[in-house]
Amino acid sequence: MSLMTTIETLFHEKFLLYRDLEEWLQQERRIILNRELDTDALWEFSGKKHDTVRKIEKIRGKILSALTEASIDHQMTPATFSVYTVLSLVPGGDSRRIKSHQVSLMALKREVMAMAGENKRFVDEQLDMVNSLMAVITGSAVDPAGHANGYGNAYTNGAGTADGANMFLHREV
Repeated sequence: MSLMTTIETLFHEKFLLYRDLEEWLQQERRIILNRELDTDALWEFSGKKHDTVRKIEKIRGKILSALTEASIDHQMTPATFSVYTVLSLVPGGDSRRIKSHQVSLMALKREVMAMAGENKRFVDEQLDMVNSLMAVITGSAVDPAGHANGYGNAYTNGAGTADGANMFLHREV
C-alpha cells in the first residue's frame, strides 16, 4: 500500500471516530437535558469518549509510523501531531488527495469540541443548581466568594471559617 493510500485510510478512520464522538456527545446531551441526570449512563458515555480519544491517538501514531517508514523526517509525536505538518511533508500533488478529507475532519472536530463544551456547561449549571438547593436545605453559610460551604459552620478549619474541602457537593473536571 502506498504512503498516500495509508494516510487516506487512516484519515478516514479518524473521521469515523470523530463521528462516534459526536454520537456519544449527542446521547450524553439527551441524558443531561432529561433533568433526571442518569449518572450511570453519563459514566458509560465518558468511558466511550475516552476509548474513542485513545483510538484517535493511536491513529496519529500510525500516521507518524507511516511517515517514518517512508523515510520522512517529521519530528512529531502523537501529542504534537499536526495535520498541516503531515500535509506539508507528503510529496507534491499527493497532499491534494487528502486535503478534502482534512477539511471535513476539521469541521467535524470543531463541532465535536463545541458540543463537548456545551455539555460541560449544562452539567456545571445543574451542579450549581443542586449545590444551591443543598445549601438552602442544610442552612449552610456562604463564603465571601459566594460558594456554599457544605454544612454551614459545623466544620471549620480552626480559624472559625469553613474549609473549602468540606463543600457538600464537589465538582471535578
